Amino acid sequence: YIDAETMKIHHDKHHKAYMTKLNGITDKVDAIKSPTIQNLETALRDIKNIQDDSVKKTLRNNGGGCKFLETSILRFYHRSLT
Repeated sequence: YIDAETMKIHHDKHHKAYMTKLNGITDKVDAIKSPTIQNLETALRDIKNIQDDSVKKTLRNNGGGCKFLETSILRFYHRSLT
């Protein structure tokens, strides 16, 4: 069981930090200039083609590091708001 306060903290702090960092590199990665989940997945799949190690690290750590949370817990959280 995950209570509403835990989900609010996760969303308001952690998820926001992931998104802020990802937004900071959207102009440096062609695949995510138009930020969608599909484009993010493409960028992560093709990460080896990114030359800038800093951009690569940011993409990997903030775009792919929260996959479990993105696909399960956050869905639950957003459903609980309705």
